Amino acid sequence: MKRGVGIALFVGTVMTLASGTAGQEANRKKKIIEWGWDSPTTAFVRENIDNMEMMPFDGLVFDLKLSDGTNFTWKMWGATRYEYSGFKQMVEDLTQTAFKSFTDRFLRVNATPGNVDWLDDQAWSVVVDNFSAAAKVAKAGNCKGFMFDVEQYQDKPFSLAFSINVHKATREEYRAKVRQRGRELITAVSQEFPDIVILMPWAYLASSNQDYSLLPDFLDGILEAAPPTIMLVDAGEGAYYFKSLGEFEKLYKVIKEDTARLSALPEMYREKVEAGFGIWIDADSNKKGWHQDDSTRNYFNPNEFKSSVGGALQTSDEYVWIYSQSANWWRGKNIPGAYIDAIKEAKDHK
Repeated sequence: MKRGVGIALFVGTVMTLASGTAGQEANRKKKIIEWGWDSPTTAFVRENIDNMEMMPFDGLVFDLKLSDGTNFTWKMWGATRYEYSGFKQMVEDLTQTAFKSFTDRFLRVNATPGNVDWLDDQAWSVVVDNFSAAAKVAKAGNCKGFMFDVEQYQDKPFSLAFSINVHKATREEYRAKVRQRGRELITAVSQEFPDIVILMPWAYLASSNQDYSLLPDFLDGILEAAPPTIMLVDAGEGAYYFKSLGEFEKLYKVIKEDTARLSALPEMYREKVEAGFGIWIDADSNKKGWHQDDSTRNYFNPNEFKSSVGGALQTSDEYVWIYSQSANWWRGKNIPGAYIDAIKEAKDHK
């Protein structure tokens, strides 16, 4: 998370695709999820849930870390196969945690390290097995599903140029194989978790960047093999900087309707893909700092943040997520109370 895909390319895509506004499912209960550099382990959640649930969220995103310190989330799209038996402690943490308000919990899964050859059946079977194990953990741990981050932090599996450098296959051969891999992955996941919810911060719109030219094929494979019980959500990272309701409405239309033209299965896309939004509370804090004592120096002051969260809740199908870098919600660090109140008030008045 999360600047690699490119906000500028995203904005250009939205301006090209969008026209008018779109409706939304106003009657569904909306949820706010937290996800950021403060992502906790299952052990931390188990030990601190009472304090964590004092924050105004409906859930969170967590990583899976093994007892030896290995972060499975960052290793799963690679050469090492991880067995479900290695996650029993994490499942116990989740099942033994007395959750109350955090009803929607998501396991983060990544496309990292991303160095698996699409044309290598044996290597790809490792990736499928790892995602299957992750789905089994999420199901056994009473989670809602995955936060599936396809950003290419290491190698570039969705770049056609990267893939062609591995094998001298044609573009169409690669596209067909990538789509097949999407079918294989979602089939394995659905066998373990038939009603999983999969949030994707970036989905088809990322293909405006040539490094993601194969991503629509992979997602098309997921679309065509996903059973109707699975919920697929374009979780709208492109909304990070939005301050107005109109911006959310425009992106909603792009996700729900216009983006279908980026898929080879447009009708299936329109039927299956839902829309959510991400908001970066401490936007650009990695460059400009996060000013707790002078909110006028932050990208969002508390009132702007409340308006943004309110617009996202009003427009999304169900999910809104707050991305954090300097702000650490779970350890109570760098969180001015005015921003906590902003979320509460946005939820009360959505």
